[in-house]
Amino acid sequence: MEGSRTSYATSTTSTDVVELYDVWVKYGDVYALEGVTLSVPERDFLTVMGPNGAGKSTLLKTILGVAPLVKGKVLVFGKDPYRERKEVVKRIGYVPQRERVNESVPLRAVDVVMMGLMGDKLLPFKRNGAEEKALKVLEEVGLLEVAYRPYRELSGGQKQRVLIARALVSDPDLLLLDEPFSALDAHSTKVVADLLKKYNDKGKTIILVTHDITPVIRYTKRVALLNRRLIAVGEPLKIFTKENLVKTYGVEVPVVVQGEFCIPLVGDQHGR
Repeated sequence: MEGSRTSYATSTTSTDVVELYDVWVKYGDVYALEGVTLSVPERDFLTVMGPNGAGKSTLLKTILGVAPLVKGKVLVFGKDPYRERKEVVKRIGYVPQRERVNESVPLRAVDVVMMGLMGDKLLPFKRNGAEEKALKVLEEVGLLEVAYRPYRELSGGQKQRVLIARALVSDPDLLLLDEPFSALDAHSTKVVADLLKKYNDKGKTIILVTHDITPVIRYTKRVALLNRRLIAVGEPLKIFTKENLVKTYGVEVPVVVQGEFCIPLVGDQHGR
């Protein structure tokens, strides 16, 4: 379904933070997203799940305006991120699935967090109270005690929490998180999940990609099941049906009942 990008009518009064209309994204000869239409309202906490190669990471990159869009329309805060990316991304905090900080540079944990305040300019770290803001968010993720330790000396889980802090430090309106619980132990996972709930309660919109919804099952407001196409989206209690899970993963998926919730056990799933 390649072709020129079509003009889509949109409402100027929409309260949706993210709007995707018939979105097709292609890497080489392979489509990563096929005809995805999805809206994410303000204050939503949307968890995106799907198998390897389902397009989960690509969905986030499309919202950022960096995935190869071949058809459809994307609006974020009412703007096209492909044409007005600078205006859009300054309101977004992003934690990619795989992040590599150059560890040959002697950065401390607090320095990495302050990078989240730099934008496109290499501003002095002391400007506008950057260090104080970084220390505050490091405290929120439970890492204040390692703020001045070299980043390269931190454990994998600590590094992940530093990267989450970097996404939070600018107080963004939209948080995009790709497998944020990877490398985290049980305690750190709870700290991060509770923090995301806190930010969502403060009015932040969250879109989270994960293979394991357990840490946020009580916090997420909606789930999107994705396998290149959007299979289903809605409240977790209504989405995790046998039919939807088979359509998403291609096989019957075991589930476990935890209180009022039915949680699919899909294993460690990654993919772009």
